[in-house]
Amino acid sequence: MNYKYKWTNSECLDLIKINQLRKEKQITVNDIAAYVGVWPNTASRWVIGKSRPSFKHMKLIADCLSTTVENLITTKDHNHPYRPTPNINIFIYGGYLRSIREQHALTLGELGELLGYAETTVGNWERESSLITHKTAKEIIDLFGISWNSLVREPKEPDK
Repeated sequence: MNYKYKWTNSECLDLIKINQLRKEKQITVNDIAAYVGVWPNTASRWVIGKSRPSFKHMKLIADCLSTTVENLITTKDHNHPYRPTPNINIFIYGGYLRSIREQHALTLGELGELLGYAETTVGNWERESSLITHKTAKEIIDLFGISWNSLVREPKEPDK
């Protein structure tokens, strides 16, 4: 692959693949940042899909994870059923979030690190004791490749 290549609109990092490889090799976001030579928050934005690294950095990320650049790229799915309203708080199925997090062998702290939240915040989401922003729900959906309806729920009716 030519590493002067430019991203196309339909390409993005395969977040699931990156996080599976990170877990298998016990590599943190900070480890990737140090290897690539960027700030940890920059690497964190890459692994949660908030921004895309240059292909020069992609080569280094792939080297750090002992894989190829091609293995870390996927095609975006532009058919998400949500509208971009990042500051609206919504309800989620906390048990489903816990289940999908555990399926991907992530701890509360690791998911929190990926999303830029404290471990206790992720735990509150899983216990359904706090709301989540629309933007963060979208990041979780993109990270795990799940559907909007599997994560987001209507508010519960109060007990009478």
